[in-house]
This record gives sequence, structure tokens and C-alpha cells, in this order.
Amino acid sequence: MDRSDKRAPRSEDELRRQAAAWFARLRGPDAQAQQADFDRWRSARSGRQEAYDRLVRRWDDAAVLDLSDAYFGRTDSFVNGRLRPAMGRWGLGALAAAGGLAALIYLAPVRPDMLDAWPVPSAWSQRLATPVGEIRMVKLPDGSSVTLDTGTVVRWRFSASARRLALLQGRARFAVAHDPNRPFVVSAGGGEVAAHGTLFDVSLSSSRGVTVTLLQGVVEVDAASGTGRHKRTRLAPGQALAFGDALPVPQVRPLAPSAASWPSGMLTFASTPLSQAVAEANRYSRTPIRLASPDLALLRVSGAYRASASRPLAEDLAAAFDLRVREEPDGALVLERPPTASAP
Repeated sequence: MDRSDKRAPRSEDELRRQAAAWFARLRGPDAQAQQADFDRWRSARSGRQEAYDRLVRRWDDAAVLDLSDAYFGRTDSFVNGRLRPAMGRWGLGALAAAGGLAALIYLAPVRPDMLDAWPVPSAWSQRLATPVGEIRMVKLPDGSSVTLDTGTVVRWRFSASARRLALLQGRARFAVAHDPNRPFVVSAGGGEVAAHGTLFDVSLSSSRGVTVTLLQGVVEVDAASGTGRHKRTRLAPGQALAFGDALPVPQVRPLAPSAASWPSGMLTFASTPLSQAVAEANRYSRTPIRLASPDLALLRVSGAYRASASRPLAEDLAAAFDLRVREEPDGALVLERPPTASAP
């Protein structure tokens, strides 16, 4: 109890500054070394834990992004850094006292465990994305890695008790570092994949739904069906699971021979319909390949091609099927049959 009412605000301000300082230290590079001192600080006097928890709640409320996705939301708001309005006098005063705490927290990949249950993103949500034509591998703080295919967006959020990621578009490969105390969960298209030290792909398409492909280890997929029901399926290496609104029930199927090679930047086709091969190639290039007539779609393609090389691929396909390549004004490459020679 303070000796006078005049000293109460000063004491409260000091408590807030101390809490903010600890908030910053516990998200710095030596957070683990600071934990014992923090435990002693918060238990030495009543009110300290409550002050610290209030700061965490206020900050996370203010840092919620203006997103619409059920797990992490749309991607544009995070890129532009638009946050909800300022926290007000209490939170801003405490954070300013921490000396640059806002920038530190905005970049920190770990947020408090108490916030993991919140179904909204926060400043601890990190965004990874690739433009059309790029394949990129990114190392994560836990030793795992994610490889993003062309035109892919992934968000991730790690804490001391959980590792959560969301595939918002495209395809990604996840190489998971084993950590029995922190589940590794990837959400996509209304389903979730729980992994245990493994290697797997997840793809998300507006037309084909979600496909989970297991290369090594074990994953459990909580898959949503077109009927709205969820079914949990454990996959074995070499299996793929497809699910989504277009499928009445999730479907398990064998791994396609070419499914594992995409991170190399090569497209591998084995008796693949030409329409499907062209559609896959177009994902990697801003110069699309088109078919001049529907009958060309049924031609079968085999071979390996560099993903981002539209013109060489179009020329190879033309040579294989006695076609020709015509370039349109918008730059598109059209595969068509050559005109029949007129009789003399």
C-alpha cells in the first residue's frame, strides 16, 4: 500500500515501465537466459504478473491485423503494415518506456502461449510469399524449413507451445524439425495437417481444393469434405490426400511419380494430357501457353522441362506433335496445327 494517494500514479507508472521492459527482454535473442530473473521479478510483489498480462493483452489487441481469413487472414494488410488504432495512453506509455519495443515486437516470431487460443492474427504473424516464377526455401526459427512454389503465400506463428502455419494460396513443402513439445500444424482450405518430424507438401487450388502429399514420416490430416464433415486420416509415405468442397469425401491416392520433383524447378510429365501440362507450366510464367483447339488437349506429354521457360517448352511441344507456335499481341504463345497445304 502506498503512503499517499499522490505516490500511487507514480508507482503504477513504474510498474508499467518495468512490465514493458520485461516484455521486450523476453522477446529478444537472450530470452531464455532472462526467464529466471523474470520469474523472480513477477513473484516478488503482488500486481506484477497482472500488470505484465495486461500489457500483453493490450498489445495483442492493438496489433490485430485487418484480415479476413479464418486463421491468419488476407495478405495485403500485413504487407502494408496497417494495424488497428493505437492502444491508448496505458499501452503506448509503457511501450515507449521500453525503448524501441514496438519495432522489436513487430518482428518477433514468438508470441505468448496465452494468446495461442485466439483465432485472430497478431504482430507475431509472419508472412512468406513468392511471385510468379519463383521457388524459394526459407529456414524457420525452430530448424524446420518451408519451400514455397510459384505464387504461394504462407503465414506462420510460433510460440513456446505450438508451431502454426497457414497456406493461403499455392503450394509449399514443409520439412519439420522434431519437437515433441510443440505441435507443427498447417491449416489450408478448412483442414489441418499435424506433422511429427516429417516431409510433406500441401497445395491449395480454387478448382482442385487441397492436396496433402506425404514424402517422409507421418502426418494426420483433419480434412473437410464437401458435406461439411471432418475426417481425420493418417497418411503413410507415398500417399496423397485430396479434400475440399468439390469432393463429397476426402480421397486417398498413390503419390504421382512427378509430385516430388517440383522444388527443383523442373516440370516432369508422364503421359500427361497436354492441357494439364500447359496449365501447370502457366503457373510459372507470365507468358502463357494456349491451345488453339480443344482436340489438342488430349495429346499426351512425357519428359522433363524447366518450369519458367515458356518459349522453349512451347517450341519443344510443337516439335513433338508437329504443331507450330504463334505469338499473339498480348505475348501469349499459341500451339496450333499448321495449315494444310493447298493442292496445286
